[in-house]
Amino acid sequence: MKWFHIRMLQLCMVLAQGALTVFCDPVEDLETRERLARQPAQFVRLEYMQITPGKEQAYLETERKWAPIHEAFMRDGLIFSWGCAKARPNEVGVEYVSWMSFHSLSALENLYDEANLLNYMEAEALESLHQETHASRTIVGQELLISEAFTLHDPFISDPRKRPYFVLGFMEPKPGKEDAYRRMEIDIFRPAFERWAQQEPNFWGWALRKAVVQSGQVPPGAYRTQNVYFDSLAKWDLDKWETFMQAEFKEHAPMVAEYRTERRVVFDVLFAADMAMQKERQEWAKLKGSWRAEREKGGYRIKTIENYRETLREYDAQGNLLKSTSSPMRIECRHGLNYFFTFHEQGTWTSIYQVKEDTWYEQMPWIFNDQVKEGPPDEFLVYRRIK
Repeated sequence: MKWFHIRMLQLCMVLAQGALTVFCDPVEDLETRERLARQPAQFVRLEYMQITPGKEQAYLETERKWAPIHEAFMRDGLIFSWGCAKARPNEVGVEYVSWMSFHSLSALENLYDEANLLNYMEAEALESLHQETHASRTIVGQELLISEAFTLHDPFISDPRKRPYFVLGFMEPKPGKEDAYRRMEIDIFRPAFERWAQQEPNFWGWALRKAVVQSGQVPPGAYRTQNVYFDSLAKWDLDKWETFMQAEFKEHAPMVAEYRTERRVVFDVLFAADMAMQKERQEWAKLKGSWRAEREKGGYRIKTIENYRETLREYDAQGNLLKSTSSPMRIECRHGLNYFFTFHEQGTWTSIYQVKEDTWYEQMPWIFNDQVKEGPPDEFLVYRRIK
């Protein structure tokens, strides 16, 4: 699988160019900006595994031992999520799959290097775990997926109170129909699944991803859809699902058949890293509330943070409100740095920040783009928590 990792590093170098800029293209549509704020991690790596005969329980034990390491990766902001699932009987030939999601391809550069792993496990235990893992399973295929579309739920968040499962659709657009297929998924299927989420509390979300790197034995197709559920659906749920599908998609059936072929596999989630360990969740907890920053020339600004939203109010020296804006907001943790993004009609504001006790240090975004001359790269806004 060395070729797979080399190709990912090449992609990392390409995609890193211009990855962070002060303003992106204007986005006037509020719904689109809300989606940008709530987007799950941009990348997902899937590994397809075959179990050594008679070693299934041994394999599951190795995954149980890997789970706290992956939770520590999440806590430190190295990855966004991780888990392992077993396929139900299928014609595709898939037995087990593990997933890992992350914001940047560079997250994988040194993740499994021994020097990094020794930060999370003693050398003797790590060597033993490597041997047990290799003896119990073989990675027969890998693929790197990039997010194309999603509902406003995170497809890889698992609720520890319930037993989640998901359905992967292995989609192959027909020759010359890729663009039409992609538009069909985004314009027809995505809004339909958002309506389904409003009707079915056990439905968590839907996502569309495209494979940008594939290696080894992977299921057919370049696109993957995913529907995530909590708990098995009862008969009345299935009846409701059939009624919903008929109402939503019956008229589109000829188009679906024209644009793509598909195979579907149901997976039961066996292990999933606790999302409470996720670095982003820890950061949201720190940021929620109201913060005040003084201006050198008089006046001040107050920002109030809620999940996925920043409300910013600017005041003059006499306390008169000058301006108020409320914008979708996103945070990402990468390589020990915290980024936040606010999505405005005129573009996206990007900044590095750090919270120390009750002080929020926000680096002005001029550091990301030397063509923007509004201020020096080391300029900061300093906010104090007021509630």
